[in-house]
Amino acid sequence: MGSGQSGTAQVRYRQAGFSLLELVVVASILAIFAGILLNRMLYYQEVAEKMNMETTAGTLRSALLLKIAEYMTTGRTIEYEQIAQENPMDWLEVKPPNYVGAFSGSPPEGASSGSWYFDLSSRILVYRIGSGRYFLPDSHNLKQVRFRLVLSYSGIQGDGAIRDSPMVASGITLSVIEPYRWLLP
Repeated sequence: MGSGQSGTAQVRYRQAGFSLLELVVVASILAIFAGILLNRMLYYQEVAEKMNMETTAGTLRSALLLKIAEYMTTGRTIEYEQIAQENPMDWLEVKPPNYVGAFSGSPPEGASSGSWYFDLSSRILVYRIGSGRYFLPDSHNLKQVRFRLVLSYSGIQGDGAIRDSPMVASGITLSVIEPYRWLLP
């Protein structure tokens, strides 16, 4: 009976808790899950930035249509050439919080990425990418998307041939200057 009690005592006094190997395995698994979670979080943050940029561009396109409708409803001739020289951000009642202003050339060095600015010298609206892990740089090797107001002209037929009549601006669009690749698999 004495040997039976000591066997029970050994089981009762056995050390409770994790061994070092078990702690290393658990820590490794947690680190892997944290890495995957962080990677997904950064990806979705970039998806949100892209959607924000595209939503702002869509809002600017809508503001352009409203500007043209204003000309039409008041019976004024639409001055497409004049509109093409304007800063599209000026059409918005409330500018986006990440709009840093209009500059001749690039904004000052302190301007943050993930922001809009209007280049007064080239009349181009630029969005500077904030988190560009999944963005391919443009032909200037910059992480940005550039927009320009583009005039369309009457006198150019569907076949691309120019007729004898003088070309008159007949429309305007806010267009991406260079197609961008962002978040493609």
